[in-house]
Amino acid sequence: MKNLTPSEFRDILDELKIVHRKSSDNSFSLVLRADEDFDEDVTVTFSIEERRIQFWGISPGYGECMSRFDRMEFCNAWNIEHCLPKAFVDGDEDFVVEWTVFDDEEVSREYLTENFVRLGLSAIWSFFKELRASSSTL
Repeated sequence: MKNLTPSEFRDILDELKIVHRKSSDNSFSLVLRADEDFDEDVTVTFSIEERRIQFWGISPGYGECMSRFDRMEFCNAWNIEHCLPKAFVDGDEDFVVEWTVFDDEEVSREYLTENFVRLGLSAIWSFFKELRASSSTL
């Protein structure tokens, strides 16, 4: 697959039985529901653009009790220890994790399914799970 279309990406989400909604012509959103590992919902958005696919996860307002320094320190430590997804604090002081892949070269559907969608969703949840564990010690 090369230069994946939003329709082709949606087919992947459907095949994986991942419940999602269309947010715009080229983006889809889903919610990772709170559980015992992380007690807040995380919204994930996939954006399919020409030659790139990107996703980001956010849990608005989580960690409000943490100082900006502690937030940045956590993100920096995460980014040092993990290749992906990259973590940062946005302008609203929310934690965001983001991953972009370029699909201007041929990649298999299986690669996108396993190494981007499945692995990406798992990595997002891991970030917020570690964040919760870390914030309880601050």
